[in-house]
Amino acid sequence: PQNGGENAVNRRSGKKAKIRKKNPPKIVLNAIKTAQKVIIDYVNAENDMIEKGNYPTVKRLYAFLDRMVDTFHDSHKDVLQRIGIKNLIRDEFLYLENKD
Repeated sequence: PQNGGENAVNRRSGKKAKIRKKNPPKIVLNAIKTAQKVIIDYVNAENDMIEKGNYPTVKRLYAFLDRMVDTFHDSHKDVLQRIGIKNLIRDEFLYLENKD
């Protein structure tokens, strides 16, 4: 069937396709719940600061991002495996340097 959600059509028969919904694995649901909690905690903390007249800083944003990295440090490997990438040319980040 072609992608199209509820309106998906089988290419061969032209009839409406039956969509099978898979339940995500429990580990995925736990990761989503964890991510939601970390993000909600960050947003709530920033909203509290704003209400007190203080505004978010880059340092606080970086602390949040560091927490996300610590929490989900190897998740990219699971994603690569899921989409069929067996290995990377490099397992490091690539940076573009300005040549001033």
